[in-house]
Amino acid sequence: MKIVRFTFFAAVVLVGGCSTTPTKTTEVTEAGVAVASPSLSPGSEGQLAAEVGDRVYFGFNQAYLTSTAENTLTRQAKWLAKYPHVDVLMAGNCDPRGTETYNLALGYRRAYVARNYLIEHGIAPTRIQMVSYGKSCLARPGNSDEDFVEDRVVITSIIGFNPQHCGTN
Repeated sequence: MKIVRFTFFAAVVLVGGCSTTPTKTTEVTEAGVAVASPSLSPGSEGQLAAEVGDRVYFGFNQAYLTSTAENTLTRQAKWLAKYPHVDVLMAGNCDPRGTETYNLALGYRRAYVARNYLIEHGIAPTRIQMVSYGKSCLARPGNSDEDFVEDRVVITSIIGFNPQHCGTN
């Protein structure tokens, strides 16, 4: 009887191990939009990043939205309207140059501008939290110009997801 139970248990484990969700691969475009492969869970962090774009980029020492950033935020606003149960965190980031105080303020201004754009496009302010990481949590650590461009960003994520892993151990 023990052998029958063990065999049944082993078969269940093996069959369960074969039914996996397809691995999703993405490639992020310059506009901050990832090209998605297999379907993603509706209203998920993965869907936001892959199908809408979760990043808006800024120029050096700038906190105004480019047309590319506005396009991404327009898609985010439409996506958030479609998923009213989803709340987001807008994390402002800076490249590592400049003082911590300056970069915290600049990161906050960037998040604030992006947040206000979403509000102007119908998203309730209560659904949007903001944080500035300044230069303390780089989106792409490094010292090249390409790294600095990636660090001058606001990353929109679903509350609780924290793609940058800032403030976590």
